[in-house]
Amino acid sequence: MSWSVNTIYKDIYRDQVWLSICGELENDLYHDTTIQCKDGESIRISSFLLATISPYISSILRTMHGLEEYYLVMIDVDSSQLKEMLQLTFRIMRGEWGLELKELMSWMIFLLI
Repeated sequence: MSWSVNTIYKDIYRDQVWLSICGELENDLYHDTTIQCKDGESIRISSFLLATISPYISSILRTMHGLEEYYLVMIDVDSSQLKEMLQLTFRIMRGEWGLELKELMSWMIFLLI
Protein backbone atom coordinates (compact mmCIF):
# COMPACT_ATOMS: atom_id res chain seq x y z
CA MET A 1 0.00 0.00 0.00
CA SER A 2 2.78 2.47 0.88
CA TRP A 3 4.44 1.92 -2.50
CA SER A 4 1.39 3.17 -4.36
CA VAL A 5 1.06 6.16 -2.00
CA ASN A 6 4.72 7.04 -2.60
CA THR A 7 4.19 6.73 -6.32
CA ILE A 8 1.18 9.03 -6.15
CA TYR A 9 3.15 11.61 -4.15
CA LYS A 10 6.04 11.41 -6.62
CA ASP A 11 3.64 11.96 -9.51
CA ILE A 12 2.01 14.92 -7.77
CA TYR A 13 5.40 16.43 -6.91
CA ARG A 14 6.69 15.89 -10.47
CA ASP A 15 3.57 17.52 -11.92
CA GLN A 16 3.83 20.49 -9.55
CA VAL A 17 7.51 20.99 -10.34
CA TRP A 18 6.84 20.75 -14.08
CA LEU A 19 4.00 23.29 -13.91
CA SER A 20 6.27 25.58 -11.88
CA ILE A 21 9.00 25.31 -14.52
CA CYS A 22 6.47 26.11 -17.25
CA GLY A 23 5.26 29.13 -15.30
CA GLU A 24 8.78 30.44 -14.81
CA LEU A 25 9.59 30.03 -18.51
CA GLU A 26 6.55 32.18 -19.32
CA ASN A 27 7.61 34.81 -16.78
CA ASP A 28 9.13 37.95 -18.38
CA LEU A 29 11.76 38.06 -15.63
CA TYR A 30 13.71 35.24 -17.34
CA HIS A 31 13.36 36.44 -20.92
CA ASP A 32 16.95 37.09 -21.98
CA THR A 33 16.53 36.79 -25.74
CA THR A 34 15.05 39.26 -28.20
CA ILE A 35 13.85 37.92 -31.54
CA GLN A 36 13.44 40.49 -34.30
CA CYS A 37 10.79 39.21 -36.73
CA LYS A 38 10.31 40.04 -40.41
CA ASP A 39 7.44 42.43 -39.66
CA GLY A 40 9.71 44.49 -37.38
CA GLU A 41 8.17 43.38 -34.09
CA SER A 42 10.51 42.17 -31.36
CA ILE A 43 9.59 39.31 -29.04
CA ARG A 44 11.35 38.57 -25.74
CA ILE A 45 11.69 34.95 -24.65
CA SER A 46 13.86 32.66 -22.55
CA SER A 47 16.99 31.37 -24.28
CA PHE A 48 16.58 28.15 -22.30
CA LEU A 49 13.15 27.58 -23.82
CA LEU A 50 14.41 28.38 -27.33
CA ALA A 51 17.36 26.02 -26.96
CA THR A 52 15.03 23.30 -25.72
CA ILE A 53 12.56 23.48 -28.59
CA SER A 54 14.94 24.14 -31.48
CA PRO A 55 18.25 22.30 -32.00
CA TYR A 56 19.25 24.91 -34.59
CA ILE A 57 18.71 27.84 -32.23
CA SER A 58 20.42 25.86 -29.48
CA SER A 59 23.55 25.56 -31.62
CA ILE A 60 23.50 29.31 -32.31
CA LEU A 61 23.11 30.17 -28.63
CA ARG A 62 25.99 27.85 -27.70
CA THR A 63 28.32 29.85 -29.96
CA MET A 64 27.34 32.98 -28.02
CA HIS A 65 27.69 31.32 -24.59
CA GLY A 66 28.30 33.67 -21.71
CA LEU A 67 26.26 36.63 -22.91
CA GLU A 68 23.64 38.07 -20.60
CA GLU A 69 21.32 39.02 -23.48
CA TYR A 70 20.83 37.48 -26.92
CA TYR A 71 19.48 39.12 -30.07
CA LEU A 72 18.31 37.00 -32.99
CA VAL A 73 16.95 38.20 -36.32
CA MET A 74 14.49 35.87 -38.04
CA ILE A 75 13.82 37.41 -41.43
CA ASP A 76 11.45 34.63 -42.49
CA VAL A 77 9.32 34.48 -39.33
CA ASP A 78 6.30 36.71 -38.78
CA SER A 79 5.75 37.80 -35.16
CA SER A 80 2.19 36.45 -35.13
CA GLN A 81 3.49 33.02 -36.18
CA LEU A 82 6.17 33.09 -33.49
CA LYS A 83 3.69 34.16 -30.80
CA GLU A 84 1.30 31.40 -31.86
CA MET A 85 4.11 28.83 -31.75
CA LEU A 86 5.19 29.97 -28.27
CA GLN A 87 1.62 29.86 -26.95
CA LEU A 88 1.25 26.38 -28.40
CA THR A 89 4.54 25.30 -26.82
CA PHE A 90 3.34 26.39 -23.39
CA ARG A 91 0.01 24.61 -23.91
CA ILE A 92 1.83 21.40 -24.82
CA MET A 93 4.20 21.76 -21.86
CA ARG A 94 1.23 22.18 -19.50
CA GLY A 95 -0.36 19.04 -20.94
CA GLU A 96 -3.24 20.73 -22.72
CA TRP A 97 -3.66 18.18 -25.48
CA GLY A 98 -6.91 19.37 -27.08
CA LEU A 99 -4.93 20.73 -30.01
CA GLU A 100 -5.96 20.84 -33.62
CA LEU A 101 -3.76 19.46 -36.39
CA LYS A 102 -3.21 22.98 -37.78
CA GLU A 103 -1.76 24.10 -34.44
CA LEU A 104 0.54 21.09 -34.20
CA MET A 105 1.77 21.59 -37.78
CA SER A 106 2.70 25.23 -37.14
CA TRP A 107 4.65 24.17 -34.05
CA MET A 108 6.46 21.40 -35.90
CA ILE A 109 7.41 23.75 -38.78
CA PHE A 110 9.09 26.11 -36.29
CA LEU A 111 11.18 23.26 -34.94
CA LEU A 112 12.68 22.85 -38.40
CA ILE A 113 13.97 26.43 -38.39
